[in-house]
Amino acid sequence: MRTAIAGFDFDTCELDRDPHRQISVRITNDQRATLKRFSKKKNASVGELLRLALEAMPDRPKRKR
Repeated sequence: MRTAIAGFDFDTCELDRDPHRQISVRITNDQRATLKRFSKKKNASVGELLRLALEAMPDRPKRKR
């Protein structure tokens, strides 16, 4: 979750307004503030932006060496 938020470009994202199921996740206060700021800027919900960030992640993360 945190990696998805940190690495996602919210400025250039395009929103898809399909209905989804709701889940609860824990994120840091800074990440919540980032999501809230962009949700107002993009006129979207925090959940929509979080979903976009998660969907943009690669299927398999890079291994640390």
